[in-house]
Amino acid sequence: MENNQQEYPEIVQPALHLQITPKAVSFLATTAKWTKFLAILGFIIAGFLILAGIIVALFYSTLSSKMENTGLMSYFNSELIGLVYIVIAGLYIWPILYLNNFSNAMTRAVRSGTTERLTNALLNLKRFFKFIGILMIVMLVIYLLVILFALGAGLFMLGS
Repeated sequence: MENNQQEYPEIVQPALHLQITPKAVSFLATTAKWTKFLAILGFIIAGFLILAGIIVALFYSTLSSKMENTGLMSYFNSELIGLVYIVIAGLYIWPILYLNNFSNAMTRAVRSGTTERLTNALLNLKRFFKFIGILMIVMLVIYLLVILFALGAGLFMLGS
């Protein structure tokens, strides 16, 4: 007990005596099934994003060359747009891997009943939520910067 508190200082004393009931194991097994479904769906969506990135890079470049004289597509860089899709897919795959690893490890933990496998599953779940949390913070900062930029541009336009 003393060793766990030194290794993980965020653990409070009552948490060291937690026990997992059969009902909690049932909840964890159900959660593993749903996270497996969401992980598979996530992999499919990431695959579509990669495919869309490739199609956009190829299709838009031929379309923009045909519409070059009209001036409609001159501001699009199709390779860049395709690359953005692929980067987003890569960013999307990372947390999905954690979710899939959680599902697999939790299924093994429920079947075997070993604490080590349960700990491994929960580690992957922690990584998933940590990644999503950091991503949300980054996105909120980007949104805030875009809003401030838009307000600044609007005020600048009013002033001129």
